[in-house]
Amino acid sequence: MKKSIILAVLLLVSIGLSFAQPYFGFRGGLNVTNVKITDDDSDEAKTDDRYGYHGGLFMQYPLGKYFIIEPSLLYSQRGYERTIEIPLFEDIKTKVNMDYIELPLALKFDINISDVHIQPAVAPRIGYAIVTQYLVNEEEADFPNDPILLDYGVDFGLDITFLNQFLIGARYSLGLADIYDDDNEDITTTNNGLMISLGVMF
Repeated sequence: MKKSIILAVLLLVSIGLSFAQPYFGFRGGLNVTNVKITDDDSDEAKTDDRYGYHGGLFMQYPLGKYFIIEPSLLYSQRGYERTIEIPLFEDIKTKVNMDYIELPLALKFDINISDVHIQPAVAPRIGYAIVTQYLVNEEEADFPNDPILLDYGVDFGLDITFLNQFLIGARYSLGLADIYDDDNEDITTTNNGLMISLGVMF
C-alpha cells in the first residue's frame, strides 16, 4: 500500500513537471550558523555563531496553482566557535569551519497577493563538506574527532518574490546528522543556523 502511494505521488509529480514551465534563478546571502551539542542528560555545551555566506542556483517547477517544487545547488559556509576559559591562563578559542555543497529540495506553497508571491517552504537537505578546518587561537590544528563529511537535515522558511523576478527569503536550517565520528555515541553534534537570502530569477 505504501509503495503504491509513493509511486502515485511520483507519477503525479512527474506529470506536473512535464507540463510545467520551469524558472531558473540565483540566490545568495548571509549564514549565521552554530551547532547543538547534547548528551543523554540533555546538557548542552555553549558555543558561539559563525558568520558566513551561501550562494548558488535554483529551479522552480510549478505544480498546479498553489505548489512549487524548488531544487537548489548551493555552496554554504557552516561552523561555530567556542571559548574555553582557564583560570590564570589565556583562554583557548577554537573555531570550526565546515563548508558544504548542499542540495535542498523545497516544497513551497504559493500565495499570490497582487503579484507579490508569499511562499512558506519546507526543504529536506543533503550536503557534503568540501572544506573542514579546525583553528585553536587562530592557528590551524587537527580535529579532536574526525568530521563526518556527509550531512543532512531539514530547512524551514519563507520566501517573498515580487516583480516576477526578485526574491527575498529566510530559512532556519535544522541538522539531523552527527557531524563528528567519535567513540561516545551518547554525545551528538548537529548543524543548525539561519540563512537570509536575496535572489533573482531569469
